[in-house]
Amino acid sequence: PAGGPLLTWDAPPDHIWHHGLWFSWKFLNGLNYWESPESGLNEGLTEWDPPEFTPRDDGSATIRVAIRYVDPAGVTVLTEDRVIAVAAPDRLGGYTLDWHAAFTAGAHEVALDRTPILGEPDGVVWGGYAGLSLRMPNMADPRITTEAGPAAAPNGMGPIEAEALDYSGVVEGRRAGVAMTASPEHPVYPVTWYAIQQPEVPFYFFSPALLYRGPMRLASGERLELDYRIHVHHEAWDADALRAALGAHSRRPGSELSAEE
Repeated sequence: PAGGPLLTWDAPPDHIWHHGLWFSWKFLNGLNYWESPESGLNEGLTEWDPPEFTPRDDGSATIRVAIRYVDPAGVTVLTEDRVIAVAAPDRLGGYTLDWHAAFTAGAHEVALDRTPILGEPDGVVWGGYAGLSLRMPNMADPRITTEAGPAAAPNGMGPIEAEALDYSGVVEGRRAGVAMTASPEHPVYPVTWYAIQQPEVPFYFFSPALLYRGPMRLASGERLELDYRIHVHHEAWDADALRAALGAHSRRPGSELSAEE
């Protein structure tokens, strides 16, 4: 939050492909777009045009970027039009980001997949993640809260079913946190959040894991839209604050920006 501690960790030494708050698919058509630790190179390539930034005097801004997911043969298998609307900070320094992403499959069907979860063939406890993710810094007294109250990842790593999730901790001597809500039009709702809460490591991570319950397929030309609202704030949020955030979340944050400017 404005005037508060940094709540993202870019390229931590344990997972250098984690980039704070970022979006990445795991597997597209069987190719890894998330990371390839052995070679240091991804199997699939992510390309983007120079982002368009529209800052405003009140501290708000709009960011637009066109992204292409490309296979080793140079074929664009999926495109993304991303709009991030950054709100002006409130009087306490908190602010929101409305993250709207519209994906369109290319000339062929696209299989969206992830590492299998426990209960599936070759499933592992760290399976299921893909999509928008947040890697947080080392913190004291980490807390996870949903709209139903305090929550915890199973055995420190795994799924949490909820409409909204807040993750806070003490960083640089101050408590602050990040909450996320998804549009009710999210393809899987309520959301299955993949969370890691392991103070002994330490490792603090969460994601609205779109594919946790299973892979998806997009037919040629089919469109998939994702809308998230990210709330950056001081102090911890309780269930009441999350329920209020859910009520304030528009059904299509970002879509109304398409005709602006």
